[in-house]
Formats: sequence, C-alpha cells, structure tokens
Amino acid sequence: MKWLFGILMLMNITLWMWGSWYHTSPADRLRPDINGEQMRLLSAPNVVKAVRRPGTRPATKKLKEVNIAGRCFRIGPFMSGRNVTRAIKRLRRQKIRARKTRKKSSIMTFRVYLPQQASRSAALRLQSRLRSRGFRDTSIISGRGLRNAVSVGVFVNQRNARRRIRKLKKQGFRAKQEVHAAVRRSVWLEFGSNNHTLEELKKTKWGRVTTKVRQMSNCGNR
Repeated sequence: MKWLFGILMLMNITLWMWGSWYHTSPADRLRPDINGEQMRLLSAPNVVKAVRRPGTRPATKKLKEVNIAGRCFRIGPFMSGRNVTRAIKRLRRQKIRARKTRKKSSIMTFRVYLPQQASRSAALRLQSRLRSRGFRDTSIISGRGLRNAVSVGVFVNQRNARRRIRKLKKQGFRAKQEVHAAVRRSVWLEFGSNNHTLEELKKTKWGRVTTKVRQMSNCGNR
C-alpha cells in the first residue's frame, strides 16, 4: 500500500508543477473569438463572393517585325522606259531610292491586222479610215510576207484579240489574226520603306493598268 500511496503523491506533484509552469501565449490571448452564428458557407444563398483583383501590369505592345531596311516592295512590270522614269521620279520625290531589275519572259502574242494593200499609199489611206472609226492603235507592216498590211493591235490575251476582230467586222473591216512567239523585256522597281503600306502603293497610279505592287519578305528577293 505504501508504494501505491507514493505513486499517487508523485502524480499530484507532477500535475501541480505542470500547471504552475504552463502559461497562455500572447498570440492565443490576442486571438479574437470566432462567432459561429456569423459564419456562412460560400454555397449559401445571398452570399457575395469577393472578387480578387489581379495586380495591374504594364501593357505590352506588339512590335511589328520589320526588315532593318524597311518594308520591301516590288513594282512592275514596266514595259517602256518612259513609265520607268516616271515611277522613279515619283519615288524620289518621296525620298525613296529604287533599284531596277530587268526580266525576260517568253510569251505568245496575237496580232490583229488587215490584209496587204496594193501600195503603201493605199495602206496609209486604210490606216486613216481606221483612225476615223476610233481604232487608234494602228501601224503599217513593212516585214516580208505582210508588206503594206495594216496592224490593228498586238495582244497578249487571245480573248482580247478576238474581241478586236469582232469589233472590226462590225465596222466593215475584214481582219485576221497572227500568232507570234516573242520575248518580253520588263523592268521592276524594288525599294524599302517604313513610311508606306501595300494598300497605299496599290492606289498610286504607276502609268499602266497592268502594273502590280507586291510586298516581299526581304529586300533583294525576287
């Protein structure tokens, strides 16, 4: 019994010492009581969820990828030196220096003509009649085989040549068609500029209806 009594006394002493040493921490004393009545679930009705506003970041502007020399353009084809000179002067007024590139291409041409006349004087009279009817694009052929025949236009598109023949026929002229293989020489102008867009250049009159404006990925590419 003595040993049992000793154990109980030791336990009492231990509990007394633990209670005297234990103190409530300041953080626990300052912690406010939680009011259970005011706590509500987010899924409950009439509960407004707080919206988290992300921090404002500076807007990043997308930079256009532009060649160091500027946007690269190609204008052409120009068939006559006069149109090339006119286009170069127009670009120089805008402080743009263009580079000329020459190109050769094999094409089929369709010449519409009226048959040979007895003499050059007769061919000149026929040419005068054609011009009075509105056919301005005429010339007298001097080559062998068709000497003193009158040309009424050379076309790259056969459809246009046939249209011209029908128009001549309505005016009482008997026209024919001749097919030729020819080499067409043309000039293109290439330049770089950051101050122009493809749409602006397309609206510019470059001397011919068939003149095209293209934008290249790199200056100097063909």
